[in-house]
Amino acid sequence: MSETANRIVGQENGVDVYQNAMENYEENEPDLSQEECWAVISAFFEYRGIVRQQLASYDHFVDYDVHDVVEANREVILQHVEDRNDVETQI
Repeated sequence: MSETANRIVGQENGVDVYQNAMENYEENEPDLSQEECWAVISAFFEYRGIVRQQLASYDHFVDYDVHDVVEANREVILQHVEDRNDVETQI
């Protein structure tokens, strides 16, 4: 595997992988061969796992987005029907 491939895989997360690869890119560097590309892809998934992106997205949703949805819809109207008398309560 080339030095370029090693730099790409050695970062901490997906965002850093892209940024650091572009920062270190030089116009005169040769393109990666197909074998090197597959080595980079394989190493990335060995390092990060196949479902890590989905898990991170779910964690972000639970930690932040659910809270935002609840905050945006705080007013809830409950209706309770008992003995055919409609009782409406606003919380």
